[in-house]
Amino acid sequence: MLNDKVYGVYDTLDLVRLNMMILLFHNMELGRIGVNRYQTLVDYLRSPSFSEETFNIPEFKKNVKGCGIKLSSYKEEKNGSCPLKYIMNHINWRFLNLRKKMEHDSRVKITIPGDNRENHQLGTPYQEDWKLVDKDNWETLYYTLHEYLSKKIGELEKKFPSRVKFGEVLYENATETDYQLWSANAVNWNLPEGEEIPGKYQAQEMKFQGPGVFGIVVTPLYGYQELVPNDYEMEN
Repeated sequence: MLNDKVYGVYDTLDLVRLNMMILLFHNMELGRIGVNRYQTLVDYLRSPSFSEETFNIPEFKKNVKGCGIKLSSYKEEKNGSCPLKYIMNHINWRFLNLRKKMEHDSRVKITIPGDNRENHQLGTPYQEDWKLVDKDNWETLYYTLHEYLSKKIGELEKKFPSRVKFGEVLYENATETDYQLWSANAVNWNLPEGEEIPGKYQAQEMKFQGPGVFGIVVTPLYGYQELVPNDYEMEN
């Protein structure tokens, strides 16, 4: 719970941890907690020793006192498929946007980081982020994400074979007709035009939000729900 709004009872302890990190980040953005306190709490949550046995709810409540966060219980289930479902839905929507742009304007082409459809680099730098969602099944979650991206890339390749390229993605190459696809998160994927893009790896290469700078969320860190318009129906 954050400021009397219930955020839910999450599927696994790993999801409890991840969503507490998301709420802490939100509090830091709002200035309710300082950077040092945020980092201390995140380090506690990311610790390898964090487990069902070591997670002490009263202790955590004491640590987040003053943040507006309340945690009274969690429900343990089997896997972290929930965030994967949200992110795959976002990916589907983003590739639908690309297809429409390419249908509308025959000049539009896209560059995807990596060597080819199977060996693309969308999400690769962040694959271990999925450990925080489900430490037992994270490799399967990441593999499913990677294969889904490959499928979406393949659909565009088939429809626009000469307009889908692979290689290094760079801010300098991004234009209204040359889209540079890059691995993003819920915080940096869709910023106002001209705003500096925070992050590392491909995000750092993109530098600023602008025409052709096309982020796709591939990590559950910093959130995974509000990534599509409200009127877009989630795929099954």
